[in-house]
Amino acid sequence: MVERKLYLEGESSGKGAFLRQSFSELFKRKVERMPRIKLGGSSNETVKAFLNSRVDEKNWLLIDLDGPEEQRTTRLKNNKLVEREDVCFFMIQEMESWFLSQPNVLGHFYGLDFKSLEHKRAEQISNPCKELKFLTNKSSSKGEYSKLDHDFKLLPLLNMDELENAFSDVKNLIVALNK
Repeated sequence: MVERKLYLEGESSGKGAFLRQSFSELFKRKVERMPRIKLGGSSNETVKAFLNSRVDEKNWLLIDLDGPEEQRTTRLKNNKLVEREDVCFFMIQEMESWFLSQPNVLGHFYGLDFKSLEHKRAEQISNPCKELKFLTNKSSSKGEYSKLDHDFKLLPLLNMDELENAFSDVKNLIVALNK
């Protein structure tokens, strides 16, 4: 049987096991046969691990685009991913965009009002992590957003249907994982 792996940007040490589990929990809602999730560290390290993976495996890549949708082609070219474009997917701009796209989830988690996000397209926020930190700095229950402490807690709370509707790469990744 062919091994299936999803290479994700994210640290595998420390709380990485929680992040891996959270991504798995989120994707299991839509993916019939979950691949093994492999956290590769930084974006560059993850791309390198993906490109060096065995050819007899079925692999996918999910990393931050760190820019607007228009940078996709440049990012693919710069990372030598053009020939594997059909199995490369991006979180546009960053994973925090996913959180910002669902203000109701953020409101419930942080105990704050996120109505200011209701008319914004999350993928157009140029620095989602910074925006999320700013919006949560007054949270008395959780404190300011912390990638290491909050991302793995927020991921399983997200609505996959809403993610697919807001981000074409999420929808395309789910389709690819179910082939």
